[in-house]
Amino acid sequence: MIAAHEKQWRPAFRIFRERKGVARGDESWDWFELVWGNRNKTTRLEAAFWCDDALVGLVIGRRSPGRTRVSIHRLAASPVHSHPAKGLVTPLAIALGTYTGLAYGAGELRILEPLPAVVGIYTQNGLTPDAVGGIVRYCYKSLQEVVW
Repeated sequence: MIAAHEKQWRPAFRIFRERKGVARGDESWDWFELVWGNRNKTTRLEAAFWCDDALVGLVIGRRSPGRTRVSIHRLAASPVHSHPAKGLVTPLAIALGTYTGLAYGAGELRILEPLPAVVGIYTQNGLTPDAVGGIVRYCYKSLQEVVW
């Protein structure tokens, strides 16, 4: 997964930076560090979404120690403009978090620290933003009434 991220996503980030004038380092999380740093945590949730040989999405999260919630800490779709799962990565990640939560008996799914540009996408996919002082801390969804 990390090798595919470096090979497929990094070049697309360079193009994105040049086109949008984004400063270096602002375009992606260090997925290697996120995966490596959580490798010994039994509560972790990691997923890579693929279409054939294309890495189209990455998710990193965890369940809470008391199993009351599942949180997605990082969610990213491929920056490759023409990737084959355009528009599907967020619903897949939410389904993954929802059913992981249900399997653990958790009552809530959260996506933490969402970028302002995607809060509307999360809302369209059934999550509710939780804001303090106008800043969205997380988007959440109750799992109490979700049926398998």
